[in-house]
Amino acid sequence: MKFNPLQTIREAKAQDKDPEFLAMMCQNDVRASLACGLFAIVIGIAGVFGSDAHKATMQVIPVLPANAIYLFLITYNVPAVFLSLYSLKNDIWLNTKLIMRLTFIHILINMFFGCATIFSTQTGSSFYFETVLIIAPLAMLPVYRISSLLIVFIGGCILLMTMVKSAGIYIGWQDQYDIFLFFIFCIFIALSRRQWFLKQFQQEMKLREMNRLLHTKSRTDALTKLPNRTALYEDFSSFHGKYICAAMMDIDDFKNINDSKGHDAGDEMLQYLGHTLESIFPVGCYRYGGDEFLILFTQGSEAQFASKLTELQEKFHKSGESITIGYAYGNISGERELRSIITSADNNLYIQKKTKKGGLRGSAF
Repeated sequence: MKFNPLQTIREAKAQDKDPEFLAMMCQNDVRASLACGLFAIVIGIAGVFGSDAHKATMQVIPVLPANAIYLFLITYNVPAVFLSLYSLKNDIWLNTKLIMRLTFIHILINMFFGCATIFSTQTGSSFYFETVLIIAPLAMLPVYRISSLLIVFIGGCILLMTMVKSAGIYIGWQDQYDIFLFFIFCIFIALSRRQWFLKQFQQEMKLREMNRLLHTKSRTDALTKLPNRTALYEDFSSFHGKYICAAMMDIDDFKNINDSKGHDAGDEMLQYLGHTLESIFPVGCYRYGGDEFLILFTQGSEAQFASKLTELQEKFHKSGESITIGYAYGNISGERELRSIITSADNNLYIQKKTKKGGLRGSAF
């Protein structure tokens, strides 16, 4: 993947305003905070045992006891680790910005402890070994905002150099140069990590959108653009516990239309009925199959429903054809009763077609 710092900064400014991106970044940073905290605890425990070992030598900078640095690392990070675990387990992301601020503070504190490990350096050992061990995960795991990234690593570099100078210890130019390069490398790694995370987020959003479109397509009738029977079954639970008016209808003599005028004319008739249905009933319309359509109405009384069905018949009659409608109405408590009321509406449709096509017949469920 080609790395372009300017493009990274431009994309960062845009993506940092996206709530979904911030939520995903927040979850990543809590996990990163957990990993960095655990790693710091391991370093602290190892340092305590190392400082008390019989082969341990004198401290180069005896300002603070070596064990104090390691105990601070352990004491601070143990509750921070448990807080991170609690956040992950309970999925607490209600205040994304607050959690991100807390993880940022956690990283800053560990940066401070990482720099402070120079005070535990023993005679003959490296000043910066433990510092590098603690700071490296801070560059590799979290996903930073650009401003936060610069604060952490430029600030950390300045803090470390200040500690070394204030301690009055001479450190060779090569070591100073190497630690400076280390912080520059950390900035590059953190920027690369953010760029990778951004690409991953964009791919996930594309995948979600594709899944959403596929789901919508699976629920939609290709000809009329109305919800299909699959959508009806998925929507069943939304009608439970409601007063329902259910209507079944079909186009009279639809087979004759196909035979005499062709299937294209039949398709146009189905599309016209679907469009007319949606204009009167914006929600609750389904293409049930063939030339049959279903309406599940929950926004009014039986009288209002019957009035709208009459309006539908009158509008559709302008096409030169007619529709017959059967409907049923009543209170529904569950899926079994919902299926029964649809069957009752279908039965009324059948009876009405036998009596007179183009009519309307309803009954209580």
